[in-house]
Amino acid sequence: MGCTRYGLETLQVQLYMVEEVTDPEDDLTSFKLKPQTERKLIFIRKMMEAVNTIVAAKFPDNPRHYVDMFSGVGKYVTERGSCCLGSPLIALNIRKKFTHFHFVEEKKKYFEVLERRVGQIVERKNIPRANVKLLYGDANRLVEEVLNGIKNYDPCFVFLDPFGLEMKNPKLPLGVSSD
Repeated sequence: MGCTRYGLETLQVQLYMVEEVTDPEDDLTSFKLKPQTERKLIFIRKMMEAVNTIVAAKFPDNPRHYVDMFSGVGKYVTERGSCCLGSPLIALNIRKKFTHFHFVEEKKKYFEVLERRVGQIVERKNIPRANVKLLYGDANRLVEEVLNGIKNYDPCFVFLDPFGLEMKNPKLPLGVSSD
């Protein structure tokens, strides 16, 4: 009985532990890059590029949406002090681009940092501002709003990578179709 309770508390504490560091490139908050996160980001970049290339070829006239429900600050700093893009900034920078972006972050501090970084990339890459949605709040409460902003049958890449066991709302499958 005590072990189960203690084990759950330990798990929750470990899942929420993110080490904040200052990004040497822009002096904003970033996260310290862990080896497993680096591997995950490499995989995500390759997956985004592959999926987007295939979907753009098959549906060239359709909008292609990228949804990141736990966006964070958008950057990491390695042990050596170099910078690495996080999932939202990778999505904005891949070669074969998505056409619409939806970023959700519930921590005000992280949201404000993400907003600045996304704004800089949107301006530099001439991405239409209307195609980039930044939402501040709990992903569990905003998932329906995000999905309502995407038309049925528009290709959509959804990335769910919470810092903890945060996905409480089972409504996400409403946006998934087997057709």
